[in-house]
Amino acid sequence: MNLIRRLGLYVHLWYQRAYSLWKVRESHIHFREPLSYNERTFFLAFQAALVGHNIVVYDIGAGTGVFTSCVAKLANVQIVHAFEPLASSFEKLKIRTARFHYVFCHNVALGDTNGLADIWVIEGCHDASSLLKMRELHKAERPGICYADHPERVIVVRLDDYVREKNLPLPDVVKIDPRFAYF
Repeated sequence: MNLIRRLGLYVHLWYQRAYSLWKVRESHIHFREPLSYNERTFFLAFQAALVGHNIVVYDIGAGTGVFTSCVAKLANVQIVHAFEPLASSFEKLKIRTARFHYVFCHNVALGDTNGLADIWVIEGCHDASSLLKMRELHKAERPGICYADHPERVIVVRLDDYVREKNLPLPDVVKIDPRFAYF
């Protein structure tokens, strides 16, 4: 990559980081601690939904917890429930959120029935893993994506049943990441 292109990319990245910091400060929202760049990106995308007092947030498909840690830092958030079925992502989620006593991590997938299921893990991109098998449209749109050698067996629960069984508070905000949804 030539020097001018590399310099342009550096300036662009610096601008994005500075702009996101400015936009977060402009919001006049109070945080328990500063947000990382990735957390600022999530906050700016979800800012309109995160107003109010004593907010209860459900992060469905929490991955490694970037969004979870972002909302946990908001002063107006009372409780966060993060749902992540993949074992490796769940461990990173627990580590990332361990210092927040009001964040509860649940190692389950959410679905329309209770039981066990195979989740199709995408190599190098666990955030795109799914209980659904990859369809032709997905393969055409993302030709470089391939499954791991074997699916991971996970516990699947109906959210209504789980909330009732665990006596969880009803959410004010629910985040479900649809970026990789192909049907």
